[in-house]
Amino acid sequence: MTGGRHLVIFARIPQAGRGKRRLAAGVGDVQAVRFSRVRLAVLSARLARDPRWTTWIAVTPEGAGPRPRGVRIVGQGRGDLGARMGRVFETLPLGPMVIIGSDCPAVGAAHIARAFEALGGRRAVFGPASDGGYW
Repeated sequence: MTGGRHLVIFARIPQAGRGKRRLAAGVGDVQAVRFSRVRLAVLSARLARDPRWTTWIAVTPEGAGPRPRGVRIVGQGRGDLGARMGRVFETLPLGPMVIIGSDCPAVGAAHIARAFEALGGRRAVFGPASDGGYW
């Protein structure tokens, strides 16, 4: 399979004491895990229905986590975020790819479609986000 569009949701499988540490400090580990699980389930369900792309969840740790319908799973591997993103680029079939985080609650299909449009024939597109991160 080549040439298809790939939406990749990067996710750390929710586990108490791992990930979402700032959130857990305010609401506790149980609520932070619940938030992470719900966000990933809602986001993947919302975006996987769209026929314009194949939706993947890139998980860490590998082999762990949910198996939502309509979503393919790929491991992130080890290393910093750049190394893990690069590994996903090398692992998936050829084609345009959009990568998002699992904690993007407002992202919908229209946002992803615009991201693919912005990508066009370019190798990569990054933009500043209002929270200091990037898209």
